[in-house]
Amino acid sequence: MLSLLFITYEGEFMKDILLRIFECAELINRKILFNTYLPESKIMEFCDFDSVDMLEFLMELEVEFSIEIQDEEFIKCKTFEDLVKLIENKLSLKEKEEDDVQ
Repeated sequence: MLSLLFITYEGEFMKDILLRIFECAELINRKILFNTYLPESKIMEFCDFDSVDMLEFLMELEVEFSIEIQDEEFIKCKTFEDLVKLIENKLSLKEKEEDDVQ
């Protein structure tokens, strides 16, 4: 079970995104201590991921959130804060597209 402090992100939506990101990361490295997390923490260093782990992490995120993240977009996400913003934007666009179809 993850024990987390969400002092930086406002609203349940952002907390949910961050929790789901952590759950995806935990699938790759079970030894991550998320209670030491800071929004500006660098993903690769914090999670002790190598480049192969990062690719696996990207695929886990795409499945978890049912979104497509371009490699170029993902590479720009150095911190958890960057990643939360990217996923939030992707989910908002997806929701808008679904509303437009209806």
